[in-house]
Amino acid sequence: MRKLLIASLLTLMIMDVFSQQSSLDRQPVAAGRFYAASGKTLEKDLAELFESCVKTQASAGKVRAIISPHAGYVYSGKVAASAFAAIGRKASYKNIFLIGSSHVKAFAGASPYGSGDFITPLGKAAVNREIVNKLRENRLFSFPTDAHNQEHSLEVQVPFIQWYFQNQPALVPIIIGTNRAEDIKKDGRNTKALVHSRQPLRYKQRFLSLPLIQNSQYSRQVDGRCHSGRRSREIPHRTPEQLPGK
Repeated sequence: MRKLLIASLLTLMIMDVFSQQSSLDRQPVAAGRFYAASGKTLEKDLAELFESCVKTQASAGKVRAIISPHAGYVYSGKVAASAFAAIGRKASYKNIFLIGSSHVKAFAGASPYGSGDFITPLGKAAVNREIVNKLRENRLFSFPTDAHNQEHSLEVQVPFIQWYFQNQPALVPIIIGTNRAEDIKKDGRNTKALVHSRQPLRYKQRFLSLPLIQNSQYSRQVDGRCHSGRRSREIPHRTPEQLPGK
């Protein structure tokens, strides 16, 4: 009886550990509102979006950043698919930096999510906790992760990544809680330093950032046009060298 009791307690403890780990994963809150809650329906929708979207040939070399809208798929899904379609499906990115603005709460900096992975109807998308933890050492990236709990802007990008890329990258989800240009520039500099530098994490991989935040004025212009329903061909394309203020 004693052995049975001990075994039962161990089983409960193991189940509790797995339950706690599962609860740390970021659960989908936009499914059923911004995109389909059914995995099969979502796969079908994504296939149709990529099939019907405007295809743009990327310039020579690896795509380093794209700007993708975050409205419901019925409104801006084709624009988002068009952005991803500029990248080859076989492109290999070890990490994708998902960077979006908060629609729920305001705070004077950024909040990377590293408590768990991102869950969507298509399954689990892994988060690179090592990079997130390194970012959170900086004061500007130390804001509470509950900023992600009800936020849709990053979540709606994840199914595109899960469906499109043949080689699944890890995610670095970052919510920006301020519209102060100086804070956003600091966030961008700190993120850029981590992406491009081999120190201290010695990353040699290539990265993709969504969206490009080095110029917040241009990002707001594109975001506003996407929300207003204007077509992707009306949004001016800019290379990093052509961005205002360069």
